Amino acid sequence: MILTCEECHTRYLLPTHMLGAAGRRVKCTICGHEWFQVPRREEDGVVQSQAPIEDSVKDGAATYELPVLSEAVHQESRVAEPFSRVKVSCFMAAIFIGMMIFAGLIVARTSVMTQWPDSVALYDAMGLAGPVPGAGLVFENMSATTSFNAEGVEILRVNGEVVNIRTHPVKVPGLRFSLRTSDGQEIESWSYDSPGADMQPTTTIPLTASYPVIGADVTELSVRFTEK
Repeated sequence: MILTCEECHTRYLLPTHMLGAAGRRVKCTICGHEWFQVPRREEDGVVQSQAPIEDSVKDGAATYELPVLSEAVHQESRVAEPFSRVKVSCFMAAIFIGMMIFAGLIVARTSVMTQWPDSVALYDAMGLAGPVPGAGLVFENMSATTSFNAEGVEILRVNGEVVNIRTHPVKVPGLRFSLRTSDGQEIESWSYDSPGADMQPTTTIPLTASYPVIGADVTELSVRFTEK
């Protein structure tokens, strides 16, 4: 609550609980005036704020020297200011980090789209898709089998076709194969570089590849186009 000295009109900020239920004697730190202050409460529409000094004889509480309101407000402001700076700094740092991540996704968009084909739709919506390796080419009749060679080594053999579904020539990109476990973890991969040739419209080329099987935990084969 805010108290005002009747003599010099200095204002003070005082927590109500410091007055107690019955009130206590307070002293102005500017002019030395003392009075007995009771907690403010509304009774019959009248607000009681002060009691005569004579009433203090009935109360044995020690005199409390009040802190000046202007000083209390100033201290509160100084305490609150660092928190404001921290909030602004954290907000600006979050914006900066977000911009750096976004810029990285733009610069490396080709690699991102190659690694995660589902991201093509997002980049395309922003007008940033650009050329995607193997765009217009599809895999067909893919199969993967294992067999043992003459040395007794188990070999993974991949067969299939690459088809150009466009009405114009498409450059044949590189291929990346990866072996994965049942939970999607990649444990081995290998690549074939692009031959640099163009596939004519609606044409088909055979796809064959082989690789030694790494272990019995391999359950999935992934094939995709790459820039190389």
